[in-house]
Amino acid sequence: MTTQPSSEAAEPIEAVAARFEVHDPALQHDPHPVYARLRAERPVAHSDMHGGHHILSRYDDVLAVLQDPARFSSSGVLIPSWEFPVGGPQIPLEIDGEDHRLYRVALASLFSPAQIAPLEPLMRTTARRLLAAISAKGGGEMISEYASPLAAETFLHTFDMTRDVLPDLLAYKDLLIRGGGERRDDLAAGSPAIVGLFQEQLERRRAEGATGPDAMSQLLRARFAGRPLTDDEIVNISVVIMLASLDTTSAALGNILAFLVNHPDHRRQLTQDPALIPGAVEELLRYEGMISNGRLVTEKATVGGVELSPGERVMLLYASTGRDERKYDDPETVQFERANIRHLTFGAGPHRCLGMHLARLTLRVGIEELHGVTTDYRLAPGSEPEWALGHVRGLLSLELTF
Repeated sequence: MTTQPSSEAAEPIEAVAARFEVHDPALQHDPHPVYARLRAERPVAHSDMHGGHHILSRYDDVLAVLQDPARFSSSGVLIPSWEFPVGGPQIPLEIDGEDHRLYRVALASLFSPAQIAPLEPLMRTTARRLLAAISAKGGGEMISEYASPLAAETFLHTFDMTRDVLPDLLAYKDLLIRGGGERRDDLAAGSPAIVGLFQEQLERRRAEGATGPDAMSQLLRARFAGRPLTDDEIVNISVVIMLASLDTTSAALGNILAFLVNHPDHRRQLTQDPALIPGAVEELLRYEGMISNGRLVTEKATVGGVELSPGERVMLLYASTGRDERKYDDPETVQFERANIRHLTFGAGPHRCLGMHLARLTLRVGIEELHGVTTDYRLAPGSEPEWALGHVRGLLSLELTF
């Protein structure tokens, strides 16, 4: 794994871009100076890493790709690429065209506002239990003790699964998403247990008649072009939902907590006027965007004045787009009442995130419940947030005192 030298600001942008990759340790704490240089100097850059790929950092360029699935395939959305260990492409993330549309139709009811509304009281109960344990000892590690279990238990509520399975799910998720290119072989050993867990849940719901509101029962009732989903499809979809719930949402909540602890004036705005929280969630999803994924060029295309050829790959830096000076006025200033944010953290086009309503609810509840317990939280003495940058950028640890 490469590292960026401390003098990178003086280096030609071509050299910085050539070794760019999302697991670079030197980018972990703050990739935004590099993103800013890419936007300003080489908005469609080229990295030599992982077989070579283009890097897109400006809002309009990334949006154009997301809205053009005919020329930019979602097949293999991760760079470095990897084979989804559950079997086949990730459904529906790595599916294109009419099949993708039909899968979206089959899954749409899972994450509708009406479907997720009953989860809110369960989320609040979870948040209060977690915060009570943290508060009783005067603070704690807010990623492993709050952000991660809150998002993870919300997933368990969605599937009506018990908490005893959580350690195995979290361990598998960390291998899959945080492991970079170095620990992929470990997935072979862990995959059968995860597949078996969802297969067992599937069989249980099938035996019960699949009449309940839980996600597995709904998947058993769903139809793809008039036919039931196969067991393999249901397990595949379940794992994709698990990864989104256990990683992306918890990363977003951790990033928001880190911002609020370091910006007490912004925190005070929310404690004095909680009605600002929904807008704050959107603004911080813009400012602390955490996603990077890719597309495969299938037809000749020109983006940002650069010609792309079939077979080439492009990395979309969603997190960079949230601070694009061409899209936002004063993007480095967080404004909770900013209008028309339209960030790309949930994507755009036909692959826009199915679970965005659930994610927004989890983030809002996470902030509200924390502020119901304390409005005076600080970094623990001697501690610093520990970041991990990969396909999802988030915190590994955030030690706070209450």
